[in-house]
Amino acid sequence: MGTTRDFFISSFGDILLPMFRRSMEDAVYETLDSRQIPTRTDFKEVRDLVNNLRGQVSGTTTGIERIMARIEELEAQIEELEEALANAPEAPTKPTHCIVDGCDAPIRSRGLCGRHYQQWRRGRLAGYDPV
Repeated sequence: MGTTRDFFISSFGDILLPMFRRSMEDAVYETLDSRQIPTRTDFKEVRDLVNNLRGQVSGTTTGIERIMARIEELEAQIEELEEALANAPEAPTKPTHCIVDGCDAPIRSRGLCGRHYQQWRRGRLAGYDPV
């Protein structure tokens, strides 16, 4: 009787075994998921992301350093120009009125007003040689 019973139980177990059988990997992943423990794939993704960001940060840092160096050069040039402007002699101011004594008319050409310029061109302006 024991052998027949064992036979039926083992046959029944063989039929039900595929339904209840899970691979060890599935059980491990289910346990990890339930405990929210990262897997190797998660670590690999994080590592790849960090390496990608490291490259971007490195390039950005180099670019910022070049920009800062250029800014320092430009600041030095600005200081030199400011010193040169501070030490530069005053530029002579251009006259705004005719250079002939007693004439306050605005300049037309060669420092002369229109009337004196025409006299100069014709050689009639005393004290000024024509061209």
